[in-house]
Amino acid sequence: MTNCKGYLTALVAVLGLGGTAWAQEGALPSVFTQAIPILRPDGSNIDKVSESQWTLLDKASKKWSICASLPTMKDPYWKAVDYGLVTQAERLGVELTVLDAGGYDNLSKQISDLEDCASTGAQAILTAAISGEGVKSKVDQLVSDGIPVIETVNRVASPNVTARSTLDFKRLGVAAAEYLKDKSGGKPLRVAWFPGPEGAGWAVRSDQGFTETLKGSNVQIVSTKWGDTGRDVQLGLIEDTLQAEPSIDWIVGVAPAAEAAVGAVKEAGRSEIKIASIYQTDAVANAVNAKQIAYSGNDNVVWMAAIALDLAVRILQGEDIKGTEIWPKPQAFTSDSPIDLKNSSGFAPADFMPKFQVK
Repeated sequence: MTNCKGYLTALVAVLGLGGTAWAQEGALPSVFTQAIPILRPDGSNIDKVSESQWTLLDKASKKWSICASLPTMKDPYWKAVDYGLVTQAERLGVELTVLDAGGYDNLSKQISDLEDCASTGAQAILTAAISGEGVKSKVDQLVSDGIPVIETVNRVASPNVTARSTLDFKRLGVAAAEYLKDKSGGKPLRVAWFPGPEGAGWAVRSDQGFTETLKGSNVQIVSTKWGDTGRDVQLGLIEDTLQAEPSIDWIVGVAPAAEAAVGAVKEAGRSEIKIASIYQTDAVANAVNAKQIAYSGNDNVVWMAAIALDLAVRILQGEDIKGTEIWPKPQAFTSDSPIDLKNSSGFAPADFMPKFQVK
């Protein structure tokens, strides 16, 4: 078991990480104060949802201690998760420790991180699972030991999770597929598909939504490449695909794949290929604004993270919300309209530096 408190203290000192921009400037972004449009899935059928709104707490009753275990901080998506967690923790006045497992191939490290969260006295634990099945027994143990566990972003394959702030990523796959069908105008399209890490629950669900929606249509998936969300990994997969497939109309996939595709397509002299991302990062948004990427889903990951922190505090303060599941309602961006990167539910501000501890 690692000495996470000492390591994190040293890391914060080395990186010189201070408060978030809003805390320094005193102007909390409106995405944290506005009513959040949400979906609540039916307990017996995840495809059935009701719509409502969620308003984040603005102050905690005491300085609760909360720990979050994330799969990676390799890409801007998880920087946005950190931003949502840190901003809401600072707003509420609670302690927060954020642990980074280092990548989707480090399940054992995430399990160790969850153990560290408990051993260092966290009163509630947030987790975005590397593998829903892989962390199940550890989550079950933590809940059995009396520690609330709140799922965020990536699903945990356990009915014992205390509450969930996530999204069925199948909806993002469906949305991207419907966009392609609409853009095809009834003509055949050939698509290279990059759904993310094989076995990750969110990637499997987005793949299901994408492939099921395109089945029987004029849009054909000619290549599917699974891989970690590191940009270098995705770039390698895309370069291999461009060499193997001489006729591709679209590259569609996780945000790091879309980001990497912009340069890869240009380098290969394949400017006819269009690019779409199933979810957003700031780099994707900049490319959408520059008309280099045609489409991006927005899963509102900043809201997802902030709501997870909010749920943890509500549970610690005695609210009876065990079993609550909340999805921020998905949105989409296209190159037809500009994206606001300064105050968004999908991105961390450009000047935000990852922060691993709030005291």
